[in-house]
Amino acid sequence: MKPTRPCSECNSTMTLKKSSLAFEREGLQIRIEGLWTYVCPNGHESVPGPVAINVMNLVDQVFKATQHLQQAVDLPSPVISVLFPTPESETAQVVVA
Repeated sequence: MKPTRPCSECNSTMTLKKSSLAFEREGLQIRIEGLWTYVCPNGHESVPGPVAINVMNLVDQVFKATQHLQQAVDLPSPVISVLFPTPESETAQVVVA
């Protein structure tokens, strides 16, 4: 990934920054933390294309798996957080609350 790029909304220079994304579907909440996204000084954010596709695939699979589990067993919707590690960490963490 390039370290900078122009913002498609305001044409400011966007830089890479670790961010988090939140998704909600049918009461299930998923938070993905530690993603590299482009951010401009005006607060606009952009997830690089390949990263966005992989994150959406991950989130979709979690939603589907949770839906199947809830159909099999009467459980409330969990809140799920996925934390991508920093270089100092060894593994990604998944927290279900």
